[in-house]
Amino acid sequence: MWGSGRQLYWIYLLYYILNKILLNYYSIKQIIVNVYILSAIIVFFLFNKDFFITIDNLNEKYILIILLAFTIISTNLILTYTCKKNINFGKVEGIAMGIYIPFVTIISYYFFNNEISFINYVGLFFIGIGVFLSTK
Repeated sequence: MWGSGRQLYWIYLLYYILNKILLNYYSIKQIIVNVYILSAIIVFFLFNKDFFITIDNLNEKYILIILLAFTIISTNLILTYTCKKNINFGKVEGIAMGIYIPFVTIISYYFFNNEISFINYVGLFFIGIGVFLSTK
């Protein structure tokens, strides 16, 4: 099942390792432009019907897709730049997750009517402790 934690961590680990290797041979801009062009070709080949359906039904909500594209590019630029620096990537990711998970949980609750259980609150508490400890 896509989206399970185990698969995402392996993909993310592979992302980090490949970036670290590629940064020995290419600039950040070269990596980003080539990855996105190749990704666009692959995605277009696999899902071209969906693209044309979306274009045929183009409306003002398409701005959200454009914003998502900018968000994804910005995220990858920041992550690739961080890989180039001699920074403990685990610390950076620990802090990012410590910020990301509580915000997503709260936003999901207030804007998308998702439930937050007691165990979720306990998990958020431990995430806070983990972030505190990982930054020491």
